[in-house]
Amino acid sequence: MGYLIKNGTVVYANGSYTADVLVEGEKITQVAKTIDAPGMTVIDASGKYIFPGFIDTHTHFDLDAGDFHTADDFYTGTKAAIAGGTTSILDFTTQEKAPVITVFICRSQTGTMRQKRKSKK
Repeated sequence: MGYLIKNGTVVYANGSYTADVLVEGEKITQVAKTIDAPGMTVIDASGKYIFPGFIDTHTHFDLDAGDFHTADDFYTGTKAAIAGGTTSILDFTTQEKAPVITVFICRSQTGTMRQKRKSKK
């Protein structure tokens, strides 16, 4: 028993195209324009994207936050990710406060422009 994902937009390294994807067990066994596979559970993916793995857009690898340090660095974190089916990560960086005057412009209730200043020392 497996799954036949029909008419999805398959995304790969060089672009994308509409295709069917056959999944048997836990493996993709075939990708083709049209697949006929009796006995499979059919999933209609029309108008949807099919990616080769999960994309985790919120990771914190090798993060030193003063009082603590994250358990995983990029080597161990990406090894763990791929073991779970995650093929792409987007790691967050530490945002440090600069000890300079920060100037930003905002619109007042009357619609005029004004400046606010904050000093961090």
